[in-house]
Order: sequence, then structure tokens, then C-alpha cells
Amino acid sequence: MKFSCEKDILLREISIAHEIISSRNSLSILSNVYLEVKENNLFIKATDLKVSFETNINVEAVLPGSITVFCDKLLGVLRSLPPGKVEFELKENTLLYIKPLLKKIDFQLKSI
Repeated sequence: MKFSCEKDILLREISIAHEIISSRNSLSILSNVYLEVKENNLFIKATDLKVSFETNINVEAVLPGSITVFCDKLLGVLRSLPPGKVEFELKENTLLYIKPLLKKIDFQLKSI
């Protein structure tokens, strides 16, 4: 999976997903957000088993794919990034690399 998008657009949607997810879930998977890239769209899903959130945003897709990542960590990384385009790439099927295109920094999040 590989795609790029504007940080602020993704941050807005992940913030909404984060509000849905309870921090006191007994199932750790419910603390994650599901991300799926296909046909220049990123589909975002989150649930606490009572309330669900689904949305999609336009992205520049390079490779399709899907993962789940810990929503709180993803939100923290997005908040710390400068404005502009951000590239996301799943490597080794377990690490999501997050890199702003205008800076020489990157972040890694474990995924399942």
C-alpha cells in the first residue's frame, strides 16, 4: 500500500474517527482505525461496536492495500507534521512509513 494526500484533509477525518473510538476498549483492535486504498480513494473506518464511522478521501494512490493502525498514534503523528502533502507506505506488511514530502523526517507505525 502506498499513497499520498494533504495532511489537513486526512487529519480532519482521523480526528473524527478518534472521537468514535473509546480509549477503554477491552478489545485492542477497537482502538485501531482501518485504512484501505483503492482507485485513488482512501477508505477510513472506525467503530466501538455501538457507533461506526466510515468515510473516504481522494488520494494519489500508487499501490492499493489495507491495514489497521492504532488511531491514537496515527493522530499524534499527523498533528506533529507540517502542513502539506504526506506520503504513506506500508513496508514488510507491518510497518507504515509516514513522510511529509517537504521535510527530511519520517515516522513508522506498526500495523496489523
